[in-house]
Amino acid sequence: MVEMPCADHDAHAAATQFLTHTVGRMLALLNLRATPIDTKGYETLLRLVENTCSDSFDLYNGLFMYNKNSTELLHRLESAMDAVKRRLFDELHEVLRKQLFEGSPPLNRQSPDSSSTTESPLPTDHDPDTHDEKSGQ
Repeated sequence: MVEMPCADHDAHAAATQFLTHTVGRMLALLNLRATPIDTKGYETLLRLVENTCSDSFDLYNGLFMYNKNSTELLHRLESAMDAVKRRLFDELHEVLRKQLFEGSPPLNRQSPDSSSTTESPLPTDHDPDTHDEKSGQ
């Protein structure tokens, strides 16, 4: 037992219990399963899912409903996920920019093995479906 003011307890509980249960329940929605190449970290995630989802949803909901810190923690968790995604996509875009603009060959707009069946928006010198009076064809 640790003696502390209620406000401190609630702040710590949101950061430990509610966060743990939220992440565990989010991971449960991914239907994660053991694989032949599990890492220790992945095994820990599987145990987290098992531990948090074996508790009732009512317990989890109580951690949310009766602790005003939980709402703020959900917003922070969402912001953190957005920041991670932004960084991943920024890195991807940087790699693509380098490939496009720093010496790499340009990307083809049409793959070499596909044949285009769409009409060209630009006029051509010779349309095979019309009769060319100069050549007699």
